[in-house]
Amino acid sequence: HLQLCDFAAALDEYDQLLKVANRTELLASRNLARLGASTQAGAQSPDFQTILKEQGLLIANRPDNAYYWLWRGVTYHIWGDVAAAEMNYEVALAIVGERALDRQSQVQAWTGLGWLAHSQNQFDTAVDRFEMAVSLNDRSDEANLGLGFSYYSLRQYEKALEAWEKTAELNPEDPTIYISLGTLHWRLGMLQDGQDSLAQDRCADPDLSDEEKLASADQLLLAIQNFQTAVALPGRDPVDVAKTYQSLARVQYLLRSCPGFDVVEVLKATIDSYTAAIALDPNNANYWHVRGRTEYGVWLNLPPDTGPSARVWLFDALDDTEAALALNPTDLGDYQPNHFRGLIYPHAVDGSLAQGDGRFANGEYEIALGYYELVATRAPEVVRAPFKAGLAAVALGDLPQAELWYTEGLLRAEAAGDGAAILLAETDLRQFAERAGVDVTPLLNLLQESALEIDPADITDAATAFALAQGALLDGRWQRA
Repeated sequence: HLQLCDFAAALDEYDQLLKVANRTELLASRNLARLGASTQAGAQSPDFQTILKEQGLLIANRPDNAYYWLWRGVTYHIWGDVAAAEMNYEVALAIVGERALDRQSQVQAWTGLGWLAHSQNQFDTAVDRFEMAVSLNDRSDEANLGLGFSYYSLRQYEKALEAWEKTAELNPEDPTIYISLGTLHWRLGMLQDGQDSLAQDRCADPDLSDEEKLASADQLLLAIQNFQTAVALPGRDPVDVAKTYQSLARVQYLLRSCPGFDVVEVLKATIDSYTAAIALDPNNANYWHVRGRTEYGVWLNLPPDTGPSARVWLFDALDDTEAALALNPTDLGDYQPNHFRGLIYPHAVDGSLAQGDGRFANGEYEIALGYYELVATRAPEVVRAPFKAGLAAVALGDLPQAELWYTEGLLRAEAAGDGAAILLAETDLRQFAERAGVDVTPLLNLLQESALEIDPADITDAATAFALAQGALLDGRWQRA
Protein backbone atom coordinates (compact mmCIF):
# COMPACT_ATOMS: atom_id res chain seq x y z
CA HIS A 1 0.00 0.00 0.00
CA LEU A 2 2.86 2.39 0.83
CA GLN A 3 4.57 1.77 -2.50
CA LEU A 4 1.26 2.34 -4.30
CA CYS A 5 0.85 5.64 -2.39
CA ASP A 6 -2.37 4.36 -0.81
CA PHE A 7 -1.39 5.96 2.47
CA ALA A 8 -4.73 5.54 4.27
CA ALA A 9 -4.71 1.78 3.71
CA ALA A 10 -1.04 1.62 4.69
CA LEU A 11 -1.76 3.42 7.97
CA ASP A 12 -4.55 0.96 8.82
CA GLU A 13 -2.26 -2.00 8.16
CA TYR A 14 0.61 -0.57 10.21
CA ASP A 15 -1.74 0.24 13.11
CA GLN A 16 -2.75 -3.41 13.21
CA LEU A 17 0.84 -4.68 12.96
CA LEU A 18 2.08 -2.38 15.73
CA LYS A 19 -0.51 -3.84 18.09
CA VAL A 20 1.22 -7.21 17.89
CA ALA A 21 4.81 -6.17 17.18
CA ASN A 22 6.01 -2.78 18.49
CA ARG A 23 9.12 -2.59 16.33
CA THR A 24 11.05 0.50 15.28
CA GLU A 25 10.90 -0.49 11.61
CA LEU A 26 7.09 -0.67 11.70
CA LEU A 27 6.85 2.67 13.53
CA ALA A 28 9.13 4.19 10.90
CA SER A 29 7.02 2.82 8.07
CA ARG A 30 3.83 4.09 9.68
CA ASN A 31 5.38 7.52 10.09
CA LEU A 32 6.41 7.51 6.45
CA ALA A 33 2.79 6.71 5.53
CA ARG A 34 1.57 9.61 7.70
CA LEU A 35 4.07 11.92 6.07
CA GLY A 36 3.07 10.75 2.61
CA ALA A 37 -0.61 11.33 3.36
CA SER A 38 0.17 14.89 4.49
CA THR A 39 1.72 15.75 1.11
CA GLN A 40 -1.14 14.51 -1.05
CA ALA A 41 -3.21 17.07 -2.94
CA GLY A 42 -6.50 17.77 -1.17
CA ALA A 43 -5.29 16.23 2.09
CA GLN A 44 -6.89 17.43 5.30
CA SER A 45 -4.77 19.48 7.70
CA PRO A 46 -1.98 17.08 8.71
CA ASP A 47 -1.60 16.00 12.35
CA PHE A 48 1.93 17.40 12.62
CA GLN A 49 2.11 16.87 16.36
CA THR A 50 1.58 13.12 15.98
CA ILE A 51 3.98 12.90 13.04
CA LEU A 52 6.70 14.82 14.92
CA LYS A 53 6.15 12.82 18.11
CA GLU A 54 6.68 9.57 16.23
CA GLN A 55 9.76 10.96 14.51
CA GLY A 56 11.13 12.08 17.87
CA LEU A 57 10.77 8.51 19.19
CA LEU A 58 12.49 7.14 16.11
CA ILE A 59 15.41 9.55 16.47
CA ALA A 60 15.68 8.84 20.20
CA ASN A 61 15.95 5.12 19.44
CA ARG A 62 18.29 5.48 16.46
CA PRO A 63 19.95 8.92 16.39
CA ASP A 64 22.42 7.61 13.83
CA ASN A 65 19.67 6.98 11.24
CA ALA A 66 19.87 9.89 8.80
CA TYR A 67 16.51 9.07 7.25
CA TYR A 68 14.63 9.82 10.46
CA TRP A 69 16.23 13.27 10.56
CA LEU A 70 15.39 13.76 6.89
CA TRP A 71 11.75 12.88 7.48
CA ARG A 72 11.54 15.27 10.41
CA GLY A 73 13.13 17.96 8.26
CA VAL A 74 10.45 17.40 5.61
CA THR A 75 7.73 17.60 8.29
CA TYR A 76 9.00 20.87 9.71
CA HIS A 77 9.40 22.17 6.14
CA ILE A 78 5.75 21.44 5.36
CA TRP A 79 4.71 22.94 8.70
CA GLY A 80 6.65 26.11 7.94
CA ASP A 81 9.25 25.96 10.74
CA VAL A 82 12.26 27.04 8.67
CA ALA A 83 14.88 26.86 11.41
CA ALA A 84 13.87 23.40 12.61
CA ALA A 85 13.62 22.08 9.05
CA GLU A 86 17.06 23.42 8.17
CA MET A 87 18.65 21.90 11.29
CA ASN A 88 17.17 18.46 10.62
CA TYR A 89 18.19 18.48 6.94
CA GLU A 90 21.74 19.42 7.90
CA VAL A 91 21.99 16.72 10.60
CA ALA A 92 20.71 14.15 8.11
CA LEU A 93 23.38 15.15 5.59
CA ALA A 94 26.13 15.07 8.22
CA ILE A 95 25.50 11.47 9.30
CA VAL A 96 27.92 8.94 7.82
CA GLY A 97 28.16 5.22 8.00
CA GLU A 98 25.68 2.42 7.51
CA ARG A 99 22.57 4.56 7.97
CA ALA A 100 23.70 7.61 6.01
CA LEU A 101 21.50 9.01 3.29
CA ASP A 102 21.78 7.42 -0.11
CA ARG A 103 22.50 9.65 -3.09
CA GLN A 104 18.87 10.34 -3.98
CA SER A 105 17.97 11.20 -0.37
CA GLN A 106 20.92 13.60 -0.26
CA VAL A 107 19.43 15.26 -3.33
CA GLN A 108 16.12 15.54 -1.47
CA ALA A 109 17.80 17.12 1.56
CA TRP A 110 19.85 19.62 -0.47
CA THR A 111 16.76 20.50 -2.53
CA GLY A 112 14.77 21.08 0.66
CA LEU A 113 17.53 23.33 1.96
CA GLY A 114 17.50 25.20 -1.34
CA TRP A 115 13.78 25.90 -1.11
CA LEU A 116 14.17 27.04 2.50
CA ALA A 117 16.85 29.55 1.48
CA HIS A 118 14.77 30.73 -1.47
CA SER A 119 11.76 31.28 0.80
CA GLN A 120 13.95 33.53 2.97
CA ASN A 121 15.15 35.52 -0.08
CA GLN A 122 18.67 34.11 0.41
CA PHE A 123 19.05 33.53 -3.30
CA ASP A 124 22.84 33.09 -3.44
CA THR A 125 22.62 30.42 -0.72
CA ALA A 126 19.71 28.82 -2.55
CA VAL A 127 21.81 28.62 -5.73
CA ASP A 128 24.64 26.87 -3.85
CA ARG A 129 22.27 24.33 -2.32
CA PHE A 130 20.39 23.58 -5.53
CA GLU A 131 23.73 23.32 -7.36
CA MET A 132 24.81 20.72 -4.81
CA ALA A 133 21.61 18.76 -5.42
CA VAL A 134 22.13 18.93 -9.19
CA SER A 135 25.76 17.84 -8.84
CA LEU A 136 24.51 14.70 -7.09
CA ASN A 137 21.79 14.09 -9.67
CA ASP A 138 21.58 16.34 -12.69
CA ARG A 139 18.31 14.64 -13.64
CA SER A 140 16.44 15.92 -10.59
CA ASP A 141 13.66 18.04 -12.05
CA GLU A 142 12.83 19.67 -8.71
CA ALA A 143 16.44 20.67 -8.05
CA ASN A 144 16.73 22.17 -11.55
CA LEU A 145 13.39 23.93 -11.07
CA GLY A 146 14.54 25.50 -7.80
CA LEU A 147 17.87 26.43 -9.34
CA GLY A 148 16.03 28.25 -12.11
CA PHE A 149 13.87 30.17 -9.61
CA SER A 150 16.96 31.19 -7.65
CA TYR A 151 18.83 32.42 -10.73
CA TYR A 152 15.67 34.23 -11.89
CA SER A 153 15.42 35.98 -8.52
CA LEU A 154 19.08 37.04 -8.93
CA ARG A 155 18.23 38.33 -12.45
CA GLN A 156 20.66 35.89 -13.98
CA TYR A 157 18.18 35.10 -16.70
CA GLU A 158 20.35 33.05 -19.05
CA LYS A 159 21.25 30.65 -16.22
CA ALA A 160 17.60 30.50 -15.15
CA LEU A 161 16.65 29.66 -18.74
CA GLU A 162 19.22 26.85 -18.87
CA ALA A 163 17.97 25.33 -15.61
CA TRP A 164 14.32 25.55 -16.59
CA GLU A 165 14.86 24.13 -20.06
CA LYS A 166 16.56 21.18 -18.37
CA THR A 167 13.55 20.85 -16.05
CA ALA A 168 11.16 20.81 -19.00
CA GLU A 169 13.26 18.09 -20.61
CA LEU A 170 13.12 16.00 -17.43
CA ASN A 171 9.46 16.55 -16.61
CA PRO A 172 7.60 17.62 -19.75
CA GLU A 173 4.16 17.04 -18.23
CA ASP A 174 4.51 19.61 -15.43
CA PRO A 175 2.76 22.88 -16.35
CA THR A 176 4.68 24.80 -13.68
CA ILE A 177 7.88 24.75 -15.69
CA TYR A 178 6.18 26.08 -18.83
CA ILE A 179 4.59 28.89 -16.82
CA SER A 180 8.05 29.69 -15.46
CA LEU A 181 9.59 29.63 -18.93
CA GLY A 182 6.76 31.76 -20.29
CA THR A 183 7.27 34.32 -17.54
CA LEU A 184 11.02 34.37 -18.19
CA HIS A 185 10.68 34.94 -21.94
CA TRP A 186 8.01 37.56 -21.23
CA ARG A 187 10.47 39.39 -19.03
CA LEU A 188 13.27 39.06 -21.59
CA GLY A 189 10.93 40.51 -24.21
CA MET A 190 10.36 43.61 -22.09
CA LEU A 191 13.91 44.31 -20.88
CA GLN A 192 15.66 47.50 -21.80
CA ASP A 193 19.40 47.52 -22.42
CA GLY A 194 19.97 47.61 -18.66
CA GLN A 195 18.64 44.34 -17.27
CA ASP A 196 17.32 45.96 -14.11
CA SER A 197 14.72 48.03 -15.95
CA LEU A 198 11.57 46.88 -17.67
CA ALA A 199 9.66 48.55 -20.49
CA GLN A 200 5.89 48.43 -20.60
CA ASP A 201 5.80 47.96 -24.36
CA ARG A 202 9.10 47.90 -26.23
CA CYS A 203 7.52 47.59 -29.66
CA ALA A 204 5.71 50.87 -29.07
CA ASP A 205 8.95 52.66 -28.14
CA PRO A 206 9.76 55.13 -30.97
CA ASP A 207 13.41 55.21 -29.93
CA LEU A 208 14.00 51.52 -30.70
CA SER A 209 14.97 50.18 -34.12
CA ASP A 210 12.88 47.56 -35.90
CA GLU A 211 15.68 45.08 -35.24
CA GLU A 212 15.43 45.69 -31.48
CA LYS A 213 11.66 45.45 -31.59
CA LEU A 214 11.80 42.15 -33.49
CA ALA A 215 14.23 40.77 -30.91
CA SER A 216 11.66 41.56 -28.26
CA ALA A 217 8.91 40.01 -30.38
CA ASP A 218 10.93 36.77 -30.64
CA GLN A 219 11.04 36.52 -26.84
CA LEU A 220 7.34 37.28 -26.56
CA LEU A 221 6.55 34.54 -29.07
CA LEU A 222 8.55 32.06 -26.98
CA ALA A 223 6.57 33.18 -23.92
CA ILE A 224 3.32 32.58 -25.83
CA GLN A 225 4.50 29.13 -26.89
CA ASN A 226 5.25 28.13 -23.29
CA PHE A 227 2.00 29.51 -21.88
CA GLN A 228 0.06 27.66 -24.58
CA THR A 229 1.83 24.44 -23.61
CA ALA A 230 0.96 25.04 -19.95
CA VAL A 231 -2.77 25.54 -20.56
CA ALA A 232 -2.91 22.40 -22.72
CA LEU A 233 -1.67 20.14 -19.91
CA PRO A 234 -4.40 18.45 -17.81
CA GLY A 235 -4.92 18.23 -14.08
CA ARG A 236 -4.82 21.85 -12.94
CA ASP A 237 -7.41 23.85 -11.04
CA PRO A 238 -9.59 25.80 -13.53
CA VAL A 239 -8.96 29.11 -11.78
CA ASP A 240 -5.19 28.57 -12.08
CA VAL A 241 -5.52 27.71 -15.76
CA ALA A 242 -7.56 30.90 -16.23
CA LYS A 243 -4.70 32.91 -14.72
CA THR A 244 -2.31 31.34 -17.22
CA TYR A 245 -4.66 32.31 -20.05
CA GLN A 246 -4.59 35.85 -18.65
CA SER A 247 -0.78 35.82 -18.78
CA LEU A 248 -0.97 34.50 -22.34
CA ALA A 249 -3.36 37.29 -23.31
CA ARG A 250 -1.16 39.97 -21.77
CA VAL A 251 1.85 38.79 -23.76
CA GLN A 252 -0.14 38.49 -26.98
CA TYR A 253 -1.32 42.08 -26.53
CA LEU A 254 2.28 43.32 -26.44
CA LEU A 255 2.78 42.12 -30.04
CA ARG A 256 0.25 44.60 -31.45
CA SER A 257 2.90 47.27 -32.17
CA CYS A 258 5.69 44.93 -33.26
CA PRO A 259 6.88 45.09 -36.89
CA GLY A 260 5.19 42.55 -39.11
CA PHE A 261 2.20 41.95 -36.82
CA ASP A 262 -1.34 42.96 -37.75
CA VAL A 263 -2.83 44.84 -34.80
CA VAL A 264 -6.38 43.60 -35.34
CA GLU A 265 -5.31 39.95 -35.57
CA VAL A 266 -3.18 40.36 -32.44
CA LEU A 267 -6.13 41.85 -30.56
CA LYS A 268 -8.41 39.02 -31.73
CA ALA A 269 -5.92 36.44 -30.41
CA THR A 270 -5.84 38.35 -27.11
CA ILE A 271 -9.63 38.24 -26.97
CA ASP A 272 -9.60 34.48 -27.60
CA SER A 273 -7.34 33.97 -24.58
CA TYR A 274 -9.56 36.08 -22.34
CA THR A 275 -12.56 34.12 -23.64
CA ALA A 276 -10.87 30.90 -22.48
CA ALA A 277 -10.11 32.51 -19.09
CA ILE A 278 -13.74 33.60 -18.68
CA ALA A 279 -15.00 30.10 -19.49
CA LEU A 280 -12.84 28.73 -16.67
CA ASP A 281 -13.42 31.54 -14.14
CA PRO A 282 -16.58 33.45 -15.11
CA ASN A 283 -16.75 35.32 -11.80
CA ASN A 284 -13.54 37.25 -12.40
CA ALA A 285 -14.73 40.76 -13.28
CA ASN A 286 -11.33 41.84 -14.56
CA TYR A 287 -11.34 39.22 -17.34
CA TRP A 288 -14.67 40.59 -18.64
CA HIS A 289 -13.45 44.18 -18.35
CA VAL A 290 -10.17 43.65 -20.21
CA ARG A 291 -11.82 41.60 -22.94
CA GLY A 292 -14.30 44.46 -23.40
CA ARG A 293 -11.50 47.01 -23.62
CA THR A 294 -9.69 44.84 -26.17
CA GLU A 295 -12.85 44.50 -28.27
CA TYR A 296 -13.14 48.27 -28.20
CA GLY A 297 -9.53 48.36 -29.42
CA VAL A 298 -10.44 46.14 -32.38
CA TRP A 299 -13.13 48.63 -33.44
CA LEU A 300 -10.71 51.55 -33.12
CA ASN A 301 -8.25 49.82 -35.46
CA LEU A 302 -10.65 48.65 -38.19
CA PRO A 303 -10.79 50.59 -41.48
CA PRO A 304 -13.45 53.34 -41.36
CA ASP A 305 -15.32 51.85 -44.33
CA THR A 306 -15.78 48.41 -42.74
CA GLY A 307 -19.52 49.01 -42.26
CA PRO A 308 -21.97 47.70 -39.65
CA SER A 309 -19.88 44.59 -38.91
CA ALA A 310 -17.20 46.79 -37.33
CA ARG A 311 -19.64 48.02 -34.72
CA VAL A 312 -20.44 44.49 -33.59
CA TRP A 313 -17.15 44.80 -31.69
CA LEU A 314 -18.52 47.83 -29.87
CA PHE A 315 -21.59 45.96 -28.71
CA ASP A 316 -19.47 42.97 -27.67
CA ALA A 317 -17.34 45.40 -25.68
CA LEU A 318 -20.45 46.91 -24.15
CA ASP A 319 -21.82 43.49 -23.15
CA ASP A 320 -18.52 42.53 -21.51
CA THR A 321 -18.36 45.85 -19.68
CA GLU A 322 -21.88 45.32 -18.36
CA ALA A 323 -20.89 41.82 -17.21
CA ALA A 324 -17.88 43.26 -15.37
CA LEU A 325 -20.06 45.87 -13.68
CA ALA A 326 -22.52 43.20 -12.55
CA LEU A 327 -19.66 41.40 -10.80
CA ASN A 328 -17.87 44.50 -9.44
CA PRO A 329 -19.41 47.95 -9.94
CA THR A 330 -16.52 49.96 -8.47
CA ASP A 331 -13.75 51.50 -10.57
CA LEU A 332 -10.33 51.06 -8.98
CA GLY A 333 -6.85 51.34 -10.52
CA ASP A 334 -6.74 49.72 -13.96
CA TYR A 335 -10.23 48.32 -13.44
CA GLN A 336 -12.40 51.08 -14.97
CA PRO A 337 -15.65 49.57 -16.31
CA ASN A 338 -17.78 52.64 -15.57
CA HIS A 339 -15.33 54.88 -17.43
CA PHE A 340 -15.23 52.58 -20.41
CA ARG A 341 -18.99 52.11 -20.51
CA GLY A 342 -19.33 55.87 -20.76
CA LEU A 343 -16.77 55.82 -23.56
CA ILE A 344 -18.16 52.87 -25.54
CA TYR A 345 -21.94 53.36 -25.29
CA PRO A 346 -22.18 56.56 -27.36
CA HIS A 347 -20.06 55.01 -30.13
CA ALA A 348 -22.10 51.82 -30.09
CA VAL A 349 -25.59 53.28 -29.97
CA ASP A 350 -25.60 56.91 -31.02
CA GLY A 351 -22.71 56.46 -33.42
CA SER A 352 -24.30 53.48 -35.14
CA LEU A 353 -27.65 55.25 -35.50
CA ALA A 354 -25.87 58.30 -36.91
CA GLN A 355 -24.04 56.11 -39.42
CA GLY A 356 -27.38 54.58 -40.40
CA ASP A 357 -28.97 58.01 -40.82
CA GLY A 358 -26.10 59.12 -43.04
CA ARG A 359 -26.33 56.04 -45.24
CA PHE A 360 -30.12 56.36 -45.42
CA ALA A 361 -29.83 59.99 -46.52
CA ASN A 362 -27.46 58.85 -49.28
CA GLY A 363 -29.90 56.20 -50.47
CA GLU A 364 -27.73 53.33 -49.18
CA TYR A 365 -30.71 51.65 -47.57
CA GLU A 366 -29.29 48.15 -47.15
CA ILE A 367 -26.24 49.40 -45.25
CA ALA A 368 -28.45 51.73 -43.22
CA LEU A 369 -30.65 48.77 -42.30
CA GLY A 370 -27.56 46.92 -41.07
CA TYR A 371 -26.72 49.74 -38.66
CA TYR A 372 -30.30 50.09 -37.45
CA GLU A 373 -30.82 46.36 -36.97
CA LEU A 374 -27.56 46.11 -35.02
CA VAL A 375 -28.73 48.72 -32.51
CA ALA A 376 -32.26 47.32 -32.41
CA THR A 377 -31.06 43.81 -31.60
CA ARG A 378 -28.11 44.59 -29.33
CA ALA A 379 -29.58 47.55 -27.42
CA PRO A 380 -33.20 46.67 -26.58
CA GLU A 381 -33.52 49.79 -24.41
CA VAL A 382 -33.25 52.03 -27.50
CA VAL A 383 -36.86 52.67 -28.52
CA ARG A 384 -36.27 54.41 -31.86
CA ALA A 385 -33.92 51.83 -33.40
CA PRO A 386 -36.61 49.36 -34.56
CA PHE A 387 -38.63 52.20 -36.09
CA LYS A 388 -35.58 53.25 -38.09
CA ALA A 389 -35.02 49.63 -39.14
CA GLY A 390 -38.65 49.48 -40.25
CA LEU A 391 -38.26 52.60 -42.38
CA ALA A 392 -35.12 51.16 -44.04
CA ALA A 393 -37.03 47.97 -44.78
CA VAL A 394 -39.78 50.08 -46.42
CA ALA A 395 -37.13 51.79 -48.54
CA LEU A 396 -35.91 48.35 -49.64
CA GLY A 397 -39.46 47.30 -50.53
CA ASP A 398 -39.68 44.67 -47.77
CA LEU A 399 -42.99 45.65 -46.18
CA PRO A 400 -43.50 42.41 -44.18
CA GLN A 401 -40.11 42.92 -42.51
CA ALA A 402 -40.96 46.58 -41.97
CA GLU A 403 -44.18 45.59 -40.19
CA LEU A 404 -42.22 43.33 -37.84
CA TRP A 405 -39.85 46.14 -36.93
CA TYR A 406 -42.62 48.70 -36.46
CA THR A 407 -44.47 46.26 -34.22
CA GLU A 408 -41.33 45.79 -32.13
CA GLY A 409 -40.93 49.57 -31.94
CA LEU A 410 -44.49 49.97 -30.69
CA LEU A 411 -43.92 47.41 -27.96
CA ARG A 412 -40.80 49.23 -26.78
CA ALA A 413 -42.39 52.67 -26.97
CA GLU A 414 -45.44 51.60 -25.01
CA ALA A 415 -43.26 49.88 -22.38
CA ALA A 416 -41.20 53.07 -22.04
CA GLY A 417 -44.16 55.45 -22.31
CA ASP A 418 -42.38 57.12 -25.23
CA GLY A 419 -45.18 58.53 -27.37
CA ALA A 420 -42.79 60.92 -29.09
CA ALA A 421 -40.91 57.99 -30.64
CA ILE A 422 -44.13 56.73 -32.25
CA LEU A 423 -45.03 60.16 -33.62
CA LEU A 424 -41.50 60.62 -34.98
CA ALA A 425 -41.69 57.23 -36.68
CA GLU A 426 -45.02 58.17 -38.21
CA THR A 427 -43.64 61.49 -39.44
CA ASP A 428 -40.55 59.88 -40.98
CA LEU A 429 -42.71 57.23 -42.66
CA ARG A 430 -45.11 59.83 -44.13
CA GLN A 431 -42.29 61.98 -45.45
CA PHE A 432 -40.49 59.04 -47.08
CA ALA A 433 -43.72 57.72 -48.59
CA GLU A 434 -44.44 61.10 -50.16
CA ARG A 435 -40.95 61.34 -51.64
CA ALA A 436 -40.83 57.75 -52.88
CA GLY A 437 -44.49 57.39 -53.88
CA VAL A 438 -44.94 54.30 -51.72
CA ASP A 439 -48.26 53.20 -50.22
CA VAL A 440 -47.60 52.73 -46.49
CA THR A 441 -51.19 52.95 -45.31
CA PRO A 442 -51.13 49.63 -43.38
CA LEU A 443 -48.03 50.72 -41.50
CA LEU A 444 -49.47 54.14 -40.72
CA ASN A 445 -52.61 52.48 -39.43
CA LEU A 446 -50.47 50.24 -37.23
CA LEU A 447 -48.66 53.23 -35.72
CA GLN A 448 -51.89 55.16 -35.20
CA GLU A 449 -53.40 52.30 -33.20
CA SER A 450 -51.23 53.24 -30.25
CA ALA A 451 -53.10 54.92 -27.42
CA LEU A 452 -50.00 56.78 -26.25
CA GLU A 453 -50.33 60.55 -26.17
CA ILE A 454 -47.63 63.17 -25.91
CA ASP A 455 -47.77 66.60 -24.39
CA PRO A 456 -45.60 69.06 -26.38
CA ALA A 457 -44.48 70.46 -23.02
CA ASP A 458 -42.79 67.12 -22.30
CA ILE A 459 -40.46 67.41 -25.31
CA THR A 460 -36.96 68.32 -24.17
CA ASP A 461 -35.05 68.76 -27.45
CA ALA A 462 -35.58 71.05 -30.42
CA ALA A 463 -34.99 68.38 -33.09
CA THR A 464 -37.82 66.22 -31.77
CA ALA A 465 -40.15 69.22 -31.42
CA PHE A 466 -39.45 70.33 -34.98
CA ALA A 467 -39.94 66.80 -36.41
CA LEU A 468 -43.27 66.45 -34.62
CA ALA A 469 -44.33 69.89 -35.85
CA GLN A 470 -43.64 68.75 -39.42
CA GLY A 471 -45.76 65.68 -38.82
CA ALA A 472 -48.61 67.78 -37.51
CA LEU A 473 -48.38 69.98 -40.63
CA LEU A 474 -48.67 66.92 -42.84
CA ASP A 475 -51.86 65.99 -40.98
CA GLY A 476 -53.28 69.53 -41.23
CA ARG A 477 -53.17 69.96 -37.43
CA TRP A 478 -52.07 73.57 -37.56
CA GLN A 479 -52.52 74.46 -33.91
CA ARG A 480 -50.62 71.38 -32.81
CA ALA A 481 -47.83 72.26 -35.25
